Amino acid sequence: MKSRVRESRTHGSVRGWHREVPVYSTLMGYFTREEDMLSMVFLKGYQWPFDVNKIFGGSSVIDLLAYQETILKGRRVYFDFTRNPGGKEVPFEKLSQEAYDYLKQAGALSGTPIERLRQMNEPAISYYQDHQVDLCHEKLEVAVCV
Repeated sequence: MKSRVRESRTHGSVRGWHREVPVYSTLMGYFTREEDMLSMVFLKGYQWPFDVNKIFGGSSVIDLLAYQETILKGRRVYFDFTRNPGGKEVPFEKLSQEAYDYLKQAGALSGTPIERLRQMNEPAISYYQDHQVDLCHEKLEVAVCV
């Protein structure tokens, strides 16, 4: 099945079609080590909303990078829950201790993003499904919310 990316909306108006960019490849431009990027993405799962105290060394850097890519650069950035970044196994043992502990406690130290989400927060999958987004087959666009 071909993936579909939803149009993003900003301030009630539909933005034009822009270059689609996978979130992981976008983020790797800002991190020197893949495991640092993955740690911040995994921590974003529970460190929300945005917190100025979590910009440096915390997951709120992901919010700032999303803003930069989507608003300032006009790119459409999305998460693909069907496969791991680069199509390879996640090096869980190289993650930050906090990210590793978070995933371990949730029993999510394996699989694809959709499998980890199912283990950690299955109601989230149902929520998106109820809003016509099938995370098992579709990409989820990243958007900055206020």
